[in-house]
Amino acid sequence: QVRYGGAMGLWYYDTYNDMTVSAVPMVNVVASTLAINNSDIRFGLSNGLVASVASSVQLTNVVISSHQVNGIYADNSVNQLTLTGVTLTQNKLAALYQTPYTLLSMSGSQAPGNGLNGIDMSNAALNLPRSWLTTDMPYVLRSGVLQVNTGGSLTLGPGVVVKIKGAPDSNGAGLEGGMTFVDGGTLISQGTSTAPVVVTSLKDDLGGDTNGDGSASQPAAGDWQGIQFHHA
Repeated sequence: QVRYGGAMGLWYYDTYNDMTVSAVPMVNVVASTLAINNSDIRFGLSNGLVASVASSVQLTNVVISSHQVNGIYADNSVNQLTLTGVTLTQNKLAALYQTPYTLLSMSGSQAPGNGLNGIDMSNAALNLPRSWLTTDMPYVLRSGVLQVNTGGSLTLGPGVVVKIKGAPDSNGAGLEGGMTFVDGGTLISQGTSTAPVVVTSLKDDLGGDTNGDGSASQPAAGDWQGIQFHHA
């Protein structure tokens, strides 16, 4: 087990040996390959595990619990995360935070009791093919629009649930939140009659209580914008 870490200090965050002073992740993986089996990572002051600069992390039968930020955080590079039988629980923000560039493979995993019981996706511009395939927990867009540009594609596998929260846009005109496919960006939905792809509101408890508020919030028309195609 790895427990009660995360004190303030210097830690590396890129390949140029740049360092920052803040609460140190309990496990910090920078441009490296790491496999952890049958372990617990608990009670950290920052993120439980950080993957950055195209790292590869494989977790099998691991519990990541009770961290003051996210259970797992992956930066805006092509990190590879392989999670098998992983429990992400009681983390203050999200079970898992990643950008659309992360290559995620997940099976037999769960995320109860976090600030967000799902995969918190950043609103980045995607210029590469990527697939969202896990059905263990929903993918969540809660900070704006995911834009898929020239050379990019997003494939949603059978049974995948994507939840979206509208956030105030920059000019105060309303809520923004959704997906936009522009200049050849492609959406491929692989849903079936028995395992449909669902894109819905974060307040919708289909696939679990992702926002962790029980029945306090209910989905309603206008919770998010939509899916837009422009010269796609």
